[in-house]
Amino acid sequence: MKEGIIILGGAFNPVHTQHIALLCLVKQELEVNGQWNILGGYLAVAPDGYVRHKLHSRNERTIKLKHRLALIHEAITDIPWLINSPFQEEMLKQHDGSAFALGQRLKRLLKNDNIQIIILAGGDRMISNGIPIWRRSFPNRLPVIRVGVERIMNDNNNKLFEYWQQDLNKNLILNPEEFILLNLPIQSVSSSIVRIYLNQWFNAKEDSKKQFDIENDLININSFLHSSVMNYIKNNQDDLYI
Repeated sequence: MKEGIIILGGAFNPVHTQHIALLCLVKQELEVNGQWNILGGYLAVAPDGYVRHKLHSRNERTIKLKHRLALIHEAITDIPWLINSPFQEEMLKQHDGSAFALGQRLKRLLKNDNIQIIILAGGDRMISNGIPIWRRSFPNRLPVIRVGVERIMNDNNNKLFEYWQQDLNKNLILNPEEFILLNLPIQSVSSSIVRIYLNQWFNAKEDSKKQFDIENDLININSFLHSSVMNYIKNNQDDLYI
C-alpha cells in the first residue's frame, strides 16, 4: 500500500465548501481499492502579492494571508482527518506558497521519503495556455502524483477522460504513471461568485435584514461557505482585507 498526502493549491480567497469537499472525495476515492493510505490533506495558500495581482484586474479585494489561513482552520476544524493531519497546525501558521513546496516541507517533517505528494489539479489548472498539464515537463523537480478531476475541457465538450485517452493514444503524455484521473460528483463553485456575495454583504452594513439574507444564501441556500467561515469573516470584517 502506498502512502500519500493530498495538497490543493490556490488563493482560497476565501476557502469555500467545495475546496474541502474535493479533498475529502479524493481521499475516499484513492483509498477505496486499498492501494493508497492518505495520511493527511492540506491547502497550499497563495501569497498576498500573487492574489492581489490576480484580482486587481477584476476589481476584487484580497483577504489578508493570515485571515485566509485562519479561515481554512475554521473550515476543517470539524473534519477529524483534516484537522488531525500531521503538522496541520504548523502548515496553517507558516506559509509555503506552492503545493509542491508545501509537500516537500511536509516530507522533511515526516522524515519519510516514501510518502507520495499528491497534488490536486482543479478544472482551471488542468490546461494552461492550451497545453494539458500532462504534456508539460517539470524540470529539476522530484516526481509527484497529480490528480485531475472530471471537467469539460474545451469548446468541443471533450471530457477529461476522453481528452486524456486521445493524448495517450498519440503518445503525448510524458509520464502517465504520474497522473490519476477521477470522476467525482462534486459541485462546481465559482470563487468569484462567492466574492460577489461577500462584497454585497459588506456593502449592506446598514441593513441587517439584507446581510442576514446574504448569509443565508451563502451558508444554507447555495452551501458556498461553512457557517464557521462566515462567522470568522463577521468577527474580523474590519481587518479582513488588504
